[in-house]
Amino acid sequence: MAKNFNQEETDNYFTNRAGVFSNVACCRDDIFLDIILPKCKEELGDKIKLIDFGCGGGKLLVKLNDMGIDAYGIERNENLYSMAKERMLRADHEESRIIKGGIEELRKLDPKSIDVVLLMGVFQYLSPEDYEGVFGDIHDVLRDDGHLVGSFQNAFFNFFNLNRYTMNFYKENFIKPLGVDKLLGEEVYKDLETLITNPNKPEISSVSAIDNVYVRTTNPITIDKELKEKNFELIGKYFFDLYFVPRLIEKKYEAALTQFKKEFEVKRSTEWFGYFMANAFLTHSVKI
Repeated sequence: MAKNFNQEETDNYFTNRAGVFSNVACCRDDIFLDIILPKCKEELGDKIKLIDFGCGGGKLLVKLNDMGIDAYGIERNENLYSMAKERMLRADHEESRIIKGGIEELRKLDPKSIDVVLLMGVFQYLSPEDYEGVFGDIHDVLRDDGHLVGSFQNAFFNFFNLNRYTMNFYKENFIKPLGVDKLLGEEVYKDLETLITNPNKPEISSVSAIDNVYVRTTNPITIDKELKEKNFELIGKYFFDLYFVPRLIEKKYEAALTQFKKEFEVKRSTEWFGYFMANAFLTHSVKI
């Protein structure tokens, strides 16, 4: 069952896992640096002012400053902020380029003063209210032809996994929205469970986000419509964190798939199989 949003739970989760989040290597950064950033430069020029909102431990922020991008980070979690600040100072970048805070800091920026806003691993953890409001805040600070780059959790990945997350996907995306549960009753859930060999696996994890805090999942097919409703035009969609077999058996084939997975991560990030096999996806959109 999906968890309801609780800010304290989310804050504690990131505080306890700050070391992991600070050092994890993520393909989404490579996709941004290798594919999306060059496109931003083509349209906006080389002198880009960028905000990395929810910059975590600052790994990408340091890389961007090393490249000469006029990049600033905003991070609300105290532990991650401290790690980011330390990284920036070690790399001889100004401490002022890392800002402690959340959406309120975004709102302090001058209107139409930013070329690119990044939200990597942020949208899925925002409260429903903040999620709806933050697009307007981003729209305000972006220049008229500014770009928004954000990552989303892929709702279809739960459908692909053939486990308890698949059961939840059916309930939350098919049965409840269509009113089938009212027509057929709760018994339909029990019948659904008979069709999946592992409807109660994996066991609840003490470290995975989806078992511990609110995590928003997003439909990659309809994201263009959602962004347009928020006054952004989708110009690119890239899938990352791919699994080529459901996660319950992925460990068995991990060694064989490691290199195979790397070959797909950037070069084939736009292909159709990502709709199902990717845990997350990046969107590149422009303000309208």
